[in-house]
Amino acid sequence: MRCQYTLSSGESSSGRKKAMMKVFYFYFVFLFVGMLVDVSAQEKQSDGKVAIIDLKGMVDELMFTSLKRRMAVAKKRGAERFILTLDTFGGTVQSAEQIIDLVSEQKKEVVAFVKQRALSAGTMIAYGCSKVYVSPQGFIGDCGPLFPADFMVSDNERAKVVSYLVERIKQLARKSGYSEEAAAAMVDSSTALYSITITKGSQERAILIPEESLQDEIAKWENQGWAVISQSFVKKKGDFLTLDANSAFKFNLCSGIVEDETRLAEMLGYKGEAVLTIEMNWWEKFARFISSSPVILTLLLTIGGILVYIELKTPGFGIPGIVGITFLSVAFLSAYMGHLASIIELLMIIVGVILILLEIFVIPGFGVTGIAGILLLLAGMILSLQEFTIPKSIFELDILKRNFAIVFGSIVALGIGIALISRYLPRSRRFESLLVLTPAETEKVHATGAPQTSAISIGTIGVAETPLRPAGKARFKNELVDVTAEGEFIEAQTTIVVVETSSNRIVVRRVSK
Repeated sequence: MRCQYTLSSGESSSGRKKAMMKVFYFYFVFLFVGMLVDVSAQEKQSDGKVAIIDLKGMVDELMFTSLKRRMAVAKKRGAERFILTLDTFGGTVQSAEQIIDLVSEQKKEVVAFVKQRALSAGTMIAYGCSKVYVSPQGFIGDCGPLFPADFMVSDNERAKVVSYLVERIKQLARKSGYSEEAAAAMVDSSTALYSITITKGSQERAILIPEESLQDEIAKWENQGWAVISQSFVKKKGDFLTLDANSAFKFNLCSGIVEDETRLAEMLGYKGEAVLTIEMNWWEKFARFISSSPVILTLLLTIGGILVYIELKTPGFGIPGIVGITFLSVAFLSAYMGHLASIIELLMIIVGVILILLEIFVIPGFGVTGIAGILLLLAGMILSLQEFTIPKSIFELDILKRNFAIVFGSIVALGIGIALISRYLPRSRRFESLLVLTPAETEKVHATGAPQTSAISIGTIGVAETPLRPAGKARFKNELVDVTAEGEFIEAQTTIVVVETSSNRIVVRRVSK
């Protein structure tokens, strides 16, 4: 059974248009109100001196914007220090650099706490802080670059990226007094790595050394009066260095091992009401869920588009249209509320949709208006998934490639879905009930499987059997065929004339009285 906004197939075209406009108006108001929602709603916490902010999930633009907002909240409450709790497998270098820059701009100390793992871009964020602490079950490292479109990256580009990241992580480690060479091994997999333990009097140190310079380093330390008491293999060539808490502390890659962030706050001199926990607000959590995988966003865009198409092919306005518009609204509104898209991108999408609708329902043929609408829609969709407009680095270029893949993957999936629906759904008994066909017409459609158009040509007069919005069914003598109205909605039982025919398309218009 189809639950729908009550519109019968015999209602006028203007009635249907009014119903559709009411629904579109509702969703545009929903979008506008969503933009005005105070997404900076403050968590109900007591004032304090140290702020704990968790950074969990993919390192991306949303993590950066959420951290920026939460740091501002903490500062208003008088936070003297920040503890960033990290649990991430990594993400984009671009976003990691934004977070590092944000941390470096703070006049207050920012300490990193690796709760579970800080891998890849998470490692860079950790060393961008003033100190790094790791939980007993935590891991840090594996910071080698990955390229979403790996086959499109040349060896020269790859070498440049690795070179930059090696120097960058060494710089970050040096700033906080950690081992530069050990940090570099988290990015560069081109060499095997050994560790040596050396002593001198009551002093004992553990050092990581690349295989090719092992003997030279041993000789250097021995010449300085140090004795080598052990030597062991750490990683083979081709692997990125990843360390547990004990190894990270042993090789001078963290300042200590701490049970949890509350204990770390106590070590820093804060406890009880002096500790703030600033969490993500509900919009940020919602946007995180939507952006957690390109598959989710692709499915929202594809299914939403298919449902809107089904709505256009059936009389009245019901569940497919409402759910379809909701899915599309969720996809783009989540990007806006997650601070990935601005009002400009949303306006581009809305204007693009309006231009496409004008091209379909008002302006005859297909020309500049439709092309402009498609370009605006595509540009708005892509830009709503990223913070930049034109990529200025290979990292931003990778983000752009990923967003292209999401948008055009959705378009391809939408095209396939529409083709399958157009091919098989009109023959189903359930779908026929939505088209309000008579039993004789239903038998005709099933018997023929496809419309017989041999006797139909330009100038042939017929009658619209269903509303044409713009597609629908029309009868020409004894033939029931699929047709498309030119430039307007045509209500059922209206006399029509064929103005254009092709191998798979019949275009009609209302016969002037």
